[in-house]
Amino acid sequence: MTNLKVRHLNGEVVELNLEKDKIYVEDQNKIVYFKFGDDENSVMQYKELVFKDVCTTPQSIVTHLFNNGFYAVVTGVEQSDDGSDLVHFSRKKYLQEQIDCIKVDDVYNCNIKSIAPFALFAELADGVICMVHCSEASKSSIRDMNTCFKVGDNIKVKIISKIFQDGKWKINASRKQADKGISPIVGTILPVMITGNAGYDAYYCEVTPSQKGILHVPITEKFNVGDQTYGYLIQSTDDGFVLRVEIYFSALSLSSLIFLEKYYILIV
Repeated sequence: MTNLKVRHLNGEVVELNLEKDKIYVEDQNKIVYFKFGDDENSVMQYKELVFKDVCTTPQSIVTHLFNNGFYAVVTGVEQSDDGSDLVHFSRKKYLQEQIDCIKVDDVYNCNIKSIAPFALFAELADGVICMVHCSEASKSSIRDMNTCFKVGDNIKVKIISKIFQDGKWKINASRKQADKGISPIVGTILPVMITGNAGYDAYYCEVTPSQKGILHVPITEKFNVGDQTYGYLIQSTDDGFVLRVEIYFSALSLSSLIFLEKYYILIV
């Protein structure tokens, strides 16, 4: 990204990250005045800050956005009465340009920005967020997304819908549809994520985002939802995998497991 110096070109993209003392919010007229670059006078209307037909954005949100930083596009330069330039910016136009590049069925690698019990919210591009509903997060049912994911995790998603509704864009994505799955051989040792309790000696687990399994464990082994472990594949069905945890798995290093996996494949 390019920081503005003296001359400003329409369409130029810059990063705005300003301290509070460089921002003046005129809430009544829905305008933000600020100093940028070499203390140059700049302005952005509320309607150019967010996707709203009639912007009712609170002043606190406006200040929060500027303090945390975002990208915006230069939309024009006018001359003030004192002869100085007044630069106009639009965050909405920048976001729209990013959204226009996002197509349904495209697959993206993105980072989780926030989590609700029912969904993950991941950033597809600067400031562009998609929602991954719990039903699209994993083939294996997860009651609370907070138990299996954390902010900052990288996930692969497939865009399943993009709709402009109620003054804003709603982009829905699927983690499980972005996954192609695997075709393991019985006897293979697979990494799994625990997603729920399946009874006295078993847990539901995710093998891949698009494949689920049931993990049988010794009575001495206890897991929590979200734990990562390994399972020895004993059966593959149309509905998922059946795996078993050996007592000695927890004592093995990853390199040992890789060797053990090769050993099992050879003898099965």
